[in-house]
Amino acid sequence: MRLRTLPTVMMLAALTLSGCRDPTGVGGATSAAAGIYVLQPPGENVAYGTPESGTMRLTRSGNATRDVQYRAGTGMRSYVLKGTFRVEGQTVALRLIEQTDGATYEWTPAATLDGSTLTLRYPGPADGEIIETYHRLSSIVP
Repeated sequence: MRLRTLPTVMMLAALTLSGCRDPTGVGGATSAAAGIYVLQPPGENVAYGTPESGTMRLTRSGNATRDVQYRAGTGMRSYVLKGTFRVEGQTVALRLIEQTDGATYEWTPAATLDGSTLTLRYPGPADGEIIETYHRLSSIVP
């Protein structure tokens, strides 16, 4: 048996440990936040423009999909945005993309994650702030 030098052993250890990292490069908190979150019904006396139902889907790889429904006349209108997210502490950095009439818009609402509750806050189209509160339904996301 041949004795290995310290630099060789260190290099093998570093390679072994690097293989244990998440291949997506997404941190542990972001991966742990993955799941399907369901929008809590807004109740009464809510700001104009508040969605009435919806989901937020966060994947282990850092992708996000927000699918909400708004009242539109006598029916509902679905509104879907896709993008990315990253979690640092309780702060969720969302970057959602909207493509309308050939233009691309980026939406970055303030968001926090407290246990299984995801909260988004942003200015409403009229006076006031819109607060969306989601509760984790499932942590199984492909």
